[in-house]
Amino acid sequence: MDERRHGERRQGTLPTVDRTGPDRRQGDRRARAGAGVVLAVASLTASSTPHRAYVDAPAQTMGTLDAPNVLAVGAEKPVTTAGPRPSLNSKFDVHIDDAVALHGVSRDLVRAIIQVESGFERRAVSPAGARGLMQLMPATARRFGVINRFDARQNIFGGTRYLRALLDHYQGDIPLTAAAYNAGAGSVARYNGIPPYKETQDYVRKVTALLDAAPQADDGDGGEGSKG
Repeated sequence: MDERRHGERRQGTLPTVDRTGPDRRQGDRRARAGAGVVLAVASLTASSTPHRAYVDAPAQTMGTLDAPNVLAVGAEKPVTTAGPRPSLNSKFDVHIDDAVALHGVSRDLVRAIIQVESGFERRAVSPAGARGLMQLMPATARRFGVINRFDARQNIFGGTRYLRALLDHYQGDIPLTAAAYNAGAGSVARYNGIPPYKETQDYVRKVTALLDAAPQADDGDGGEGSKG
């Protein structure tokens, strides 16, 4: 190509316009900058609407759920001689309250699962690849519309929705629900109950202990102390 261009110049023809000069480089820079702006806007748009996917998605049934096989990462171990104590962490309460109101799950159960799973560490990661406050595996996150597992609101809504499906499947049985959340629904079905895994048995024990230790909500009748 270079020899042909030089030959044309020697014969008196007009020189070919070189498109590789400063003008083209400047155009390339503008194109790359424009692409960067488009990507940035797309990213901000996705993160600014974190819960549309799971609010609009249809209800899940156990027949379509992937067992998460989530392992507790042990970021917080509030176990004492008196047993586990409910965490005082209230940083994520607004998301928890919204999620339990939407899906009809006990607030104390969601907080207990978060405490045992991640110790309320938003960026917790388990060796198995579970992430976030409720330690969602990739397949489970996809099932419940969670795009960013480190996003506290998305993670809590997705985990709470999964708990709702488990509670429905096990007819409100908390130990079986906790066991399935930890070891997977397949393992619970295989053993027809809580699997004989030390990890899972400890997990169920911690969750139920936290529920037992949680302050009981006032049922509105004033309690026995108001009588007489």
